[in-house]
Formats: sequence, C-alpha cells, structure tokens
Amino acid sequence: MKYRRQKWLVALPFLIGLFIPLGIATASAGYYGGSERTIGPADGYSYTNVAYLETTVPDEYAWTETLPLYAGTEIPGNYLGVQASLFESGGALCVQSSVDWDSSPNYGLFTNSPVGDYCGSGQYYGKGWSHIYNGTGYDVYGTYDTAGYSI
Repeated sequence: MKYRRQKWLVALPFLIGLFIPLGIATASAGYYGGSERTIGPADGYSYTNVAYLETTVPDEYAWTETLPLYAGTEIPGNYLGVQASLFESGGALCVQSSVDWDSSPNYGLFTNSPVGDYCGSGQYYGKGWSHIYNGTGYDVYGTYDTAGYSI
C-alpha cells in the first residue's frame, strides 16, 4: 500500500505539468474580453455587461452578455435586450446582431454576431449594448471595448 501511494506522488507533478499548460493555451487563444461594466439599479435590478470576441478559427464571433449583478437573481421577462457588434479599429461598424430580447424570466442574456466573411482582413474590436428596462422604457448601455484582434 505504501509503494502504491509513492507512485502517485511521483506521477502527480508530471500530470499537473502536462495538463495545466494545455488548458491555459486553449483558453487564452480563443477569447478576448472587455472589462465588466456595472449598471443600475434600474427598476430595482443591477447588472453587469461585457463584450467578448471568440477567435477560434473557423468560428469568429462578437459576443455580448448581460447578467444580474448578484448571481441567482431572476430578472422579469422583457427587462433585457442585448446586441453584439464588431468594429474596425478606426471605428467603422463591420457587423452587428439584431437586439435579442428576453421574453420570459431569466438569469441573464447573451447574444452573438458571426464575423464570417463580412469584414475582410484588418484590426477589429468587439462592443455590445444592453437594453435595460428602467420602469417606463429602456436605457441603452454600451460595454467596454474588447482588446483588438487581427483577422
């Protein structure tokens, strides 16, 4: 029994050294995120929104996500809309999703806009918008820009 434990202790550093670099390389190569922005309260709810670029070839997407500030908070239906966009480095719009609306109670909402062949090669960044119900209508809040990415 003592010998069996020693084999695991010898193998453990090898396994950790093998899997940690693989996980880090995969995660950092595929996503570029902006900083989270805190919004609210708006009609009693507070939120965070953030934009991402997914750059895992062949799938390239601009994402926007809006979540309740406090995990587990259920947001009533028709309180949230989200939209994702991709801009050229000079500020020209390349591609944009339609606004996706929540129609039933939820715990957050996200949408994406596929980059596809719309943009050509160049330097791009992602940005999104959250449409949030304020009690009488909707206020629109932009995300912070993502880091730049070359296509």
